[in-house]
Amino acid sequence: MEAVRLTGADLARLPLGGPAALEGAMRNPFRLYPAGQGFAPATQTTYHKRARGILKWLIRVDTHPEALTDSAARDDAALDYPSTTTVATRKVTLAAIRALYEWLGLGPVCVDSSAVDRARPPTLSGDEQSRVLDAAAARSARDYALMVSWLDVGPRPSEIRRLNVDDAQLSARGGRLLLTRPDGQQRWVELTQASTWVLLGWRTARATLLGQRRAKSGPLFVTLTRHGRIQADQSLEYIVGEIGQDASIDGLTPWMLRATVKTRLYAEDLSAAEVAARMGQTYVDSPQVRALYLHPDSPATALRRAAAASGQLSFDLEV
Repeated sequence: MEAVRLTGADLARLPLGGPAALEGAMRNPFRLYPAGQGFAPATQTTYHKRARGILKWLIRVDTHPEALTDSAARDDAALDYPSTTTVATRKVTLAAIRALYEWLGLGPVCVDSSAVDRARPPTLSGDEQSRVLDAAAARSARDYALMVSWLDVGPRPSEIRRLNVDDAQLSARGGRLLLTRPDGQQRWVELTQASTWVLLGWRTARATLLGQRRAKSGPLFVTLTRHGRIQADQSLEYIVGEIGQDASIDGLTPWMLRATVKTRLYAEDLSAAEVAARMGQTYVDSPQVRALYLHPDSPATALRRAAAASGQLSFDLEV
């Protein structure tokens, strides 16, 4: 089985339209390419998801407009994009990018996987975190609570989507969330008091949005239109990206938020095992990976949270 190749007309549009010209053409045809190469079904799905991920990233950040037409720009993009993902998934992300370019017939990607592994995960500074929270608060109570939770405990997108009302234990004394990993395993993570207050505020707003009866159960974070569960990780990625744009931060992703939390935990001198447990990892980071999160060029900073009079979180850097 072989995927449908791009037509001459498709290729002709790339220099003018850039990555956006490819979006429709690869939505389904590329699915067949990994199958034709004999990959397992799970690998086919992963490759398709990650290849579409780099395409959406190219369109959103607009920093590699010639990535689909120029070999140097192609390799720059192939090196930059994996750094926006988690360290553990970078090799498979690069493999998916290689498959995409092979399918396109645009030449082999000349990027060493070891170079991808050494790239430091992008994180947010204290000022950028405050801007993200301000932007989220200006959008809705849901988005504010969503971003506060993300910057406090660093969940995966699927863990945010799976949260139900009963998975958030909130009170004036403190709060915690029950996160469910993709494999079904669960863990409780403690919230700061400031985050708990924000989530209590969202719980009240959610009850007003849904009505008291419906608000007693169901997903903690709902869509603002149909008031149901957010069904796809891509939907959350879109919300995060929009908030990033509002905060003048291009290319903001859930993985950048997660990396920011992980960097803070290491800066607070938690052990690799403690960080793995809090982040829901099945593995303990190697010393090389930990070094990426505490890069010598970026001072290890502990972020202290306190509630300002407005209820907004205050991020102060302590070097």
